[in-house]
Formats: sequence, structure tokens, C-alpha cells
Amino acid sequence: MGLHIPGLAHRGVAVVRLRGVLTQIDTGRLNALRRRILATDPQLVIIDLGGLRTWDESGQAHLADIAAYLTDRGGRMVLSGVGAHLRRTDPRLAALEAYADVPSALAAGKTTPRPRRVQRMRRRWPPISRRAELLHHAYHPMPSQAAQIAAAREWARAVLGRWEVSGDADPVTAGLSELAANAVAYGLTDTVEITLRLWRNPDDVRWVTVAVHDANSAPPLWRTPTAAAPRRGWGLLIVAAHAHSHGWYPDDVPGKTVWFARRFHGITGTSASRPSGPTLT
Repeated sequence: MGLHIPGLAHRGVAVVRLRGVLTQIDTGRLNALRRRILATDPQLVIIDLGGLRTWDESGQAHLADIAAYLTDRGGRMVLSGVGAHLRRTDPRLAALEAYADVPSALAAGKTTPRPRRVQRMRRRWPPISRRAELLHHAYHPMPSQAAQIAAAREWARAVLGRWEVSGDADPVTAGLSELAANAVAYGLTDTVEITLRLWRNPDDVRWVTVAVHDANSAPPLWRTPTAAAPRRGWGLLIVAAHAHSHGWYPDDVPGKTVWFARRFHGITGTSASRPSGPTLT
């Protein structure tokens, strides 16, 4: 499926060749394609359509979804080898730039200047001491549906109540909701895996960690809400506002885990000082 051109990977360019037909029944193939593209987190994706015989509106919509996702991350998609037999009926796909020939387009330097990258969340592990004791652990596999987020939030609240840390339930469940919503929207998965853990350090400082796994290997992005889209871009900012530490790491299985941690002293109703959010540039 990939088209090998030496030196592209380190330039942030992914070239993908599609062949045969692209229809609704090819959803599995398109999802696999999306995972392969996003695993490298490229700045530019060139879709080589020279070997594609036909596509329907569903196939075009899938490609347009990938293009929109890349644009959201500061990248872009272009099309190559769009023959006359491939009529672009999806408005989002019709708006994409087209290259007549992939190697000549790259040689001509049309992939530069590179788009400005959106700031990535820091890749790191939770700040738990090697000598910390794991007091409690809870796991919740959630169907990747927005309607299930409220149920996951209530599950977390019930778990924290059993662990006698109900005083910290609101900030924890608020952050969990945002991570779960991101996983549903961008996780490329049928099941979002949520893990809650309660740790105790030797100095008796305790941590609640929330980890959310999805199948999308690309790192999370910090966004700033804008006047054009005032309701978008708040997710990770809300997580950071309720956390003392946060980050993400790649998993052995395809995908990543995004986490945040909140520390507190004592139990039931005792909250730590207000955490500080990230510095956005």
C-alpha cells in the first residue's frame, strides 16, 4: 500500500498508493490505512490514486476525514494521479490540492515550507515513585461512543467513593471525561480503555492516576480555542487544569495511553492545592 521514496520519512512526508476500488465495503482497509498514516504523525500525506479504478462517496468521505484530521494537527493532504475517471463529489475532497506526479512534485520542492506544527503533549510516564505502593486499581472498557462518556464518569465517581477519595471526584471525573471524549473522536478504536489507580508514596502523599488507551498512535495536541470555534480546543486544557502532572506514552499494542495524575494528602474530602496548567506557546 505504501510507495517507497528514499528520504521521505525524516522529512515528515507519507506517500500512500491506493489500488482497485474504494467503497463502503472497504471501511476496514481505510481504517488500517488511517492507522498507518497517523502512526508516523506526518506533516504531509500524498495519496497516490494512479492505481485506483473507482471510488464511491463513502470512500471519498473517509479520505476527506483523514485530510480534516491532518489539517487539525497542522498538516495537510494532497492527491496525486487523479484520473478523469475519478470524479471528486465530496466537497472537502474536491478542495484538496492535486499533484500530477509524486516524484516530480517532491523534487520541485512543493512540500516546503512545512506547515507550522501544533504543539504536542509531552511524552512521559506518570511521576510515581519506584517505592510507591499501589493501593487500588480499577479498569473500565468503554464502547467508543460519545453517549457512553457520562456512564464512564459515573463509574469513576463510584470507584473513588469506594476508595474514600470522593472529595477529589469532581476534578478527576472532569479530566477523565475530556480524555474519553478525545479517544472517542480521534482514537480509531471500538473500545476506549480507562484505568484508575490509587498510589501511596513513602511520605504518605497519595496519587490518583487516570489513563485512557486508544488505537491512534499520534500524540495528543494542545489547542487554543478561537473566536471561530469557541467550543473546540478546551479538552487538554481542562485536563491540565485539574492535574498536577499529565502526559502520554506509546503502547506495545497499537495505539497510545494518555494520562493525568492528581496528588493529595489524606483521604475523603481533602484536596491538594490547585494544579497549574501547561504553558502554551
